[in-house]
Amino acid sequence: MIKKNIQVSGFTQAQRLKDLEKIKTKYLKKDYKFIEYIDDGITKSIAIFEVDEKIIKKEKNKKITIAVVSLLIIVFFIFSTTKETNFLEKTNKEAQSLSLQRLENISKDYVQSKQISESYGKSFYNCLGQLIWEKDEKLTINKMLDWCYIDYEKADNHQMKQYYNTAKLMKDISPWDGSYKPFEDYIKTIMTNSNSYEHENTKINFVYYGADRPHMQVRTTFKGTNALGCVVSNSMSVKVDAITNKLYDISN
Repeated sequence: MIKKNIQVSGFTQAQRLKDLEKIKTKYLKKDYKFIEYIDDGITKSIAIFEVDEKIIKKEKNKKITIAVVSLLIIVFFIFSTTKETNFLEKTNKEAQSLSLQRLENISKDYVQSKQISESYGKSFYNCLGQLIWEKDEKLTINKMLDWCYIDYEKADNHQMKQYYNTAKLMKDISPWDGSYKPFEDYIKTIMTNSNSYEHENTKINFVYYGADRPHMQVRTTFKGTNALGCVVSNSMSVKVDAITNKLYDISN
């Protein structure tokens, strides 16, 4: 057992006695044993307790745990409020390799920083997703979002409704050979021997404005064996809906 002194506060003796009762209630619940009270004025009055050393160690560990958790919360808060801001100076070229979730988070944070309704988060995300693929690759994400903001400020925000998220369409384009995986998967299902599929090249064109259904046009040239076992070259085209990413109008 060890002794522990707890300071008792109060300008008057009555106030100190009242504080003493609160202290006794608090520490008796923690299995402390009250020994005596020494009244020695405003700053030197103490309540003396006896307590098992194991309880003291347990309290110290609890304080350390609380301090560590508090620090982690502070660090997390600082990180969470600045992490997307750090991406604003990335170039369009760098932005093209970011995940869709990252681009969406960047857009949401920008909307919040401008005190715009959260309902515009998706519009800014679509705008950013299109501009990073259309504008000079040396320009920055921040510049793209500022252009989106200019369109937002125009009467009725009409232009904000005219952006299509190219980044979402491009996520399935292979950075190695330019093939479009969803279309390749479809082509293999209609081939005589899907294992013989060999990609040659893929051409992509975006048709957003003036089309009844804004889309990405994909034309893929490939090789494969036919029913006779001969290797032949073929090509097929498909349209990919700019909003739903669904394939349609498949043709040779």
